[in-house]
Amino acid sequence: MTLWTRLGFLIPIFWALGFVVILAVDHFVPDFIPDQMLFTIGHLIGTIFVWIFSLTFGETKLSEVMNVETGEKTILERPHKFLMFSPIIWGLLLTAALGWFLYRPPPKSWLDLATQKQAEIQRSIIDAGNQAKEKITKDYELRDWESKEGKKLRAKLLRIETIDGVKTVFVLSEKDNTEKSFPMDRLSEKDLEYVKERGGK
Repeated sequence: MTLWTRLGFLIPIFWALGFVVILAVDHFVPDFIPDQMLFTIGHLIGTIFVWIFSLTFGETKLSEVMNVETGEKTILERPHKFLMFSPIIWGLLLTAALGWFLYRPPPKSWLDLATQKQAEIQRSIIDAGNQAKEKITKDYELRDWESKEGKKLRAKLLRIETIDGVKTVFVLSEKDNTEKSFPMDRLSEKDLEYVKERGGK
């Protein structure tokens, strides 16, 4: 089964173009169009584009063919179609749908399902990161740290990494719940022993 004939593939493109226009307007002029009307107005603009297409170069082309043997002339129709429907039929169907959307406007989410999906993925990544962070922070107890200079910090050990050849300790501060780092050679003897017992050799 052929999805379209001649320029019929332009029908869904013109319809989708209505949403591109309305999303561009909503992006550059926020709150110009109420959220609950975005899909409906996008559909309206797309329907207008389909009607313009159907009434201009989307009209059915007629060709006259003559049989050389019999001299009989036959009129052949060469319509533009998408999913077996001509542009005019699509215009009527989309107009009928517009009436329903005006009665019960679809939610804005119909326009940004991709954006919502991306946000869900980002939330999943953040949640996974938070869960991993919680697991790490539960592995070690909250304790008092002290540098060789005598500076103190109450925190939990997170991990030990080598950065530019320097072993660095990362801790989670109790005071502001932020991650802090400092080289192992700045640790007090007591803290250095604590880190070494946990793999920071």
